[in-house]
This record gives sequence, C-alpha cells and structure tokens, in this order.
Amino acid sequence: MKTYQERETLIPEAGVSIEMERFYQIRENHVLVLAKGFGGCSGRNYLVDELAKDYNVVTFSPRNSGNSNGHLTVDNFISDFKQVIDRVAQERATAPYAIGHSLAAYSLARILEEKPAVRKGVLLAPLINMSEQNPSFVNHYLERCVKKGELKVPSVLVSVIAKNQRFEGDDLLAFAQSTCNASEVTVSLQSPTYAILAGRGNVSRMRIRNLDKLKQKWESLGAKVDICEKSNHWFSGYGFSGSEGEFQIMEREGLLSKVKDFLIE
Repeated sequence: MKTYQERETLIPEAGVSIEMERFYQIRENHVLVLAKGFGGCSGRNYLVDELAKDYNVVTFSPRNSGNSNGHLTVDNFISDFKQVIDRVAQERATAPYAIGHSLAAYSLARILEEKPAVRKGVLLAPLINMSEQNPSFVNHYLERCVKKGELKVPSVLVSVIAKNQRFEGDDLLAFAQSTCNASEVTVSLQSPTYAILAGRGNVSRMRIRNLDKLKQKWESLGAKVDICEKSNHWFSGYGFSGSEGEFQIMEREGLLSKVKDFLIE
C-alpha cells in the first residue's frame, strides 16, 4: 500500500514554529508519535516506514533543525515533544502511542513521570540521565566548557551525530548548559512503557558495562525491559555507524516485532 505524507506546523510559543510530519497508509489508524534523538528530525526512515503500515505516525523536527526554528535546549525538547503529544491527543480525543529514541526516549520518560500522556510508550536506547553513556564528556568536559563560556566539540560529533542540528552563536553552549542541568529520571512512569537498551554506546565501539544495573533501574520505574547487547545506539549495526541505516537492525534482532506486540497487547 502507498504511504501518504502530510506536513503541519506547531507553534509552541511566540516566534517558534515546529515542523511536524505524518506518515500513514490508513489515516484513521491510531496515532503514534515518533521522536528521534539528538540530531534527528522529521522525515522518513526505516522505522517510520514500518510503523506507518499500522499507525498514523507523527514526527517532528526539534528547534533549529529541519524546517523548525528557535534555539534547542533539553527542556524545550521535552516541552515541544509534550505539546506534539497533547495536540494529537486533542485531535483524536484519545491519547496516542509514542516512541522515543535516545534524547527523545529520555524526554518521553520525563513526560511520563508527570502524567500518563500516552497509551503506551517505547524507549529505544534511552538515557536515564544525560551523562549515562559519556560521563567524562558530560560531567567534566562540558561542565568546564560551560564555566569558561566556551565550547569546542570534535568535528566528528558535529558531522555525524548533529548533522541536522543547526547551532548558531551561543546555541551550542546553551544546549550544553541544559545538558549539564538536566535531571535524572527517578519517578515511576505513569503509562505502560517498554524500554530496549542498546549494548553499545553513541561514541566509537564503547560497550555499556552497566546494562544489568540500567535494566534494573528502568524496571524499578515500571518499564518492561529488553537488552540488545550487540547493537549500537542507533540500532544500525554493531560498531560506530552514526545514524546511517538507523533502526534497521531492529528487524534482524526481532525487536520490531516485540515493539509492535507490546503496543497492541
């Protein structure tokens, strides 16, 4: 069947417009809000195409990426994600499903700490706190840069991880400040939630050594948890491949079926 595409605009506050897109084969299907992590924006990818077979998939571009404007921080990423969820909930008079990846998974968990905003939520390679995977980078390097008021990020991070994110002037420093100040997820999630932990991190071939402890933490917050130990942060391979081919390993590892089964349980 043909996958249809529509574009919309969300105005979360004066002077800020957020690009939203919809992908679906049957428009009346249940709505599922899908948000990618840092450097991601609205648009089609493998996961969108697969989910659009069964859902009306809504994506959005964070501030100052895609066709969105504004200045990105962790806090307004969370609030914009929440407003997208609220908008489609009002439209359908029922809560949508939601999937978040990486920073978006962290943001979805923060939203679900406050209220049962979605029918069910899926967290892909979630961060329980912003320094979880790169503590030395976040807790030491970024904090020193914020104190000095100057931030230099290695070009590989800019070109691969944040290739869609436009930082201008002091935007990057402000985002770093928001990263350092972001709270850990500590409150039980108020919607049924399924978390899939990737075994490898978002830099190089770094293995995440505390997977069992992270699994226990997410379970203590009420989430059902699986581990994909060999996958990287983008579910695109076993090493460092950035976002190229993102989510495609989910099919090979049987994770996509698990996600769909969880959503329809």
